[in-house]
Amino acid sequence: MGTGERKKREKEKRRESIIDAAEKVFFSLGFDTATMDDIAKKSELSKGTLYLYFKSKEDIHLAVAIRAINILNSLVPDIGSKKDNAIVKLKKLAATFISFAAKFPGHLKSILYVESLDFRQLSLSREELKDVIFRETPVRMVLELVEQGVNEKVIRSDIPPGIIANTLWSQMLGMFQFVTIQRGLFEMVEMETEELLDASIELVLNGIRS
Repeated sequence: MGTGERKKREKEKRRESIIDAAEKVFFSLGFDTATMDDIAKKSELSKGTLYLYFKSKEDIHLAVAIRAINILNSLVPDIGSKKDNAIVKLKKLAATFISFAAKFPGHLKSILYVESLDFRQLSLSREELKDVIFRETPVRMVLELVEQGVNEKVIRSDIPPGIIANTLWSQMLGMFQFVTIQRGLFEMVEMETEELLDASIELVLNGIRS
């Protein structure tokens, strides 16, 4: 291994260690409360070193969110080749989201929070940020399934597939955010959050059936 390749790997390893530390800080203190000083202390690096790798706290948070998106994508089942129609596949996809929300609540919050970031504080442009949110996330698969459903005539065709797909994704994230915040309230009235999510997804899918 050459010197240049070794330095590149060392730099990537340190970057990942910063993201590891940031996850712990963000998940314990909250995304708004956590500071670069907190992340520097957790990663055992100087704050100046953090800025060599990330332009801002928002950039670090985006890196955490991208990691969360990759985890979610890794859990998505291979449903593209199945013979089920698009509605059935969307239900399976939704079930994966519910499982992800239960197993990785901190990562879910990072995905929810990323949409509120000020892109002007990021090293990404607005278009690059849109790519992360709307192309790297499973919303791309949702769009493909909606288009499949329109062709199968199981999903309504009077609304553009892109609008349906992004509406489904937005409503799903909104419901996840709601049940995450209100989880304690639902437990008090003996209502399972998974049951509520299942019902909300079924209601949404009913609205797009042809």
